[in-house]
Amino acid sequence: MKFIETVIDTWKALSNPALQSTIKRSADGSRLTIEVTTQQYAATVEAWEQAYSMDITAVELISNTGVLLSAGECTSLDEMKERITLLFEMLSKV
Repeated sequence: MKFIETVIDTWKALSNPALQSTIKRSADGSRLTIEVTTQQYAATVEAWEQAYSMDITAVELISNTGVLLSAGECTSLDEMKERITLLFEMLSKV
């Protein structure tokens, strides 16, 4: 299975209705962007098929403070899942 497809499947498996997210893929399927918004955060997950790479950034809306949660190559699918799980944990905190 392709890396991008696995990222999408992982996102959908972990996601819940309280999170509003938009999934966008490039026409050739090489790049993925997931944008998610909560009352407290706006976050972006970007993934690239060729490099097995995924960057996750978040902005706390109240303070307008941004943070890079993870960046670069995923050495395994488990690492990719761990990065997404950590994002969900952060987004779920109230």
